[in-house]
Parts: sequence; structure tokens; C-alpha cells
Amino acid sequence: MSTIDLLNRLQSAAAGPHFDWNAARAEIVAMYRTAPERDRSALLEAYSAVMNAVERSGGLSAEDTEMFRTSRREEYNLMLVGECVRSDGNISPEALMIVTEREVAAGRMADDDELRQLAVGGLAAFAPEPHRPRRAFRFFGWGYHKG
Repeated sequence: MSTIDLLNRLQSAAAGPHFDWNAARAEIVAMYRTAPERDRSALLEAYSAVMNAVERSGGLSAEDTEMFRTSRREEYNLMLVGECVRSDGNISPEALMIVTEREVAAGRMADDDELRQLAVGGLAAFAPEPHRPRRAFRFFGWGYHKG
């Protein structure tokens, strides 16, 4: 199923009386994992729309609303981080920076969001340092050429 097909089906289902938001959420997340980059923004918009509708519905208690918000934020972050996993299983700081920049530009993420700050810090921490002469073992006189 294509992203367009899923979005059209969700739009039709949401207009019906028995919209299963949790099934819709699960479908969006599953499709996002394998979606081409060009479709990810549309899927994130659909995810936000479904989750916003649930939150606005008033069907959750105060305690459930807080748990819902936490779960929503964590799942959203996992979706984004999933885009940044390298073949060796590690997270690419560069990719995380690009993904969070995209999300800030789209208005789905605040510039001061924790994941965004992690991306900024990670990029700074893993940025290559300029070449400096090594001073290893200077105490022992290694690396010196006398004469």
C-alpha cells in the first residue's frame, strides 16, 4: 500500500463513527519505518493529526492524558531516530541533525526540544577536530628529532 492510499483510507475512516485511532497510529508508524524520505513528512503530519484528534476529543482522563502525551512524544522521537540508524547500528549525529532541522522547519518540533538539543550536542561532540601535532609521549622524548 502506498502512502497516498493509506492517507486517503485514514481520511475516510476518520469521518466515520467508529474510527480506531490506535490502529491508524500503528499503521502510520509501521509504514513510516519503510517509507521513502519523500513520504515521511506526510506520514508525520498524519500521525500528528490523529494524535491531536485523540487529545482534543476529551475522552482521556487527566492521568491518561499525561501518559498519552509522554507515549506520543517517545514514539515520535523513536520514529525520527529510526531514520538516523547507520548500518552498524549506531546513530548518525549528522543524520539526526538533518532530521531535527526538518522537523523544526515543519513546525512539528520546537527548537528547544530535547531531541533537537541532543542532535546539536551530538554533532558538536562528534565533529572532527582540526589536525593538531601530537604530543604523545613527549615526556619520554619520543617524537623529537635531535640534531
